[in-house]
Amino acid sequence: MRSIILIICLGLIASQIVYIFWREEYRYSLPTPIPIEYTSVPINSCVPIPNIEMSVPRSGYLLHFFNPECPCSRFNLKHFNRLYTQFGQEIAFAVVIPEDADVLEAHRLLEVPISVLQDRGDSIAQAYGVYSTPQAVIIRPTGSLYFRGNYNKARFCSQPSTNFAQLSLESLLQNEPAPNWGPLASNAYGCRFDGQEAEEPPLFFWSQILEK
Repeated sequence: MRSIILIICLGLIASQIVYIFWREEYRYSLPTPIPIEYTSVPINSCVPIPNIEMSVPRSGYLLHFFNPECPCSRFNLKHFNRLYTQFGQEIAFAVVIPEDADVLEAHRLLEVPISVLQDRGDSIAQAYGVYSTPQAVIIRPTGSLYFRGNYNKARFCSQPSTNFAQLSLESLLQNEPAPNWGPLASNAYGCRFDGQEAEEPPLFFWSQILEK
């Protein structure tokens, strides 16, 4: 009897560990589920630049889609702040957060003085085809979409060769055509921008592991 109770307890503990690992780590290594109502916006599409206070028009704009509650967004903060420091004199930066996100918390987490806009009804995200966070949207001064995608294929942006947003900013400043980095850049990873996360039981995690 004791051995059965012990096995049950160990099973419950193992299930909790698996669930925590899936919730905090594994699910963010998978592409963000695409919303049913999602409409893709092609690169080079002309989209009106949102009414955000961004000093004077410069060589382009970067909209950083950020959610203070998303672990992936927080992991990406240091890299984003470095981009602002590096390109902030030439590129106008702004942060876009979900409508129900905390503006004060967003300002607290950001280490740079930058405009933060709550996206009412996800109108800005939908206009640029964004459904995940963190995501970068780079816009030409004319308003055409130059880049939309991940900052890096690695969570902590530790691989310079796949710093997609940074490389795209450099390309924009050199007046080059919009780059095509492929699915590593364009397939969104992270949290749903609207905060509606798909929940899966640990069984889903184990089925994925067993298939590999």
